[in-house]
Amino acid sequence: MNWTVEFAPGIWGEALEIWAVCPDLAVARAALGEVKDRLAADPHAAGRHLSEGLWTLTIPPFAVFYAIDPARRYVEITAVEAVS
Repeated sequence: MNWTVEFAPGIWGEALEIWAVCPDLAVARAALGEVKDRLAADPHAAGRHLSEGLWTLTIPPFAVFYAIDPARRYVEITAVEAVS
């Protein structure tokens, strides 16, 4: 794991709200773990580039939106949405 991955302020709470209503909490826990693992390994290969500076990665029940700072090897998750 070569990249630091963090949630922007307030975004972790949004992820927890999605997690709380997920029918299978183990699936939600595993999905968040996979999100962090993929982004930490290679954020460029993990997701899809949407527009200048914005990327997305979908692992149900989450879709995360993130920004990459290559100079710092830092990924910030800037938004999270529920997906099915």
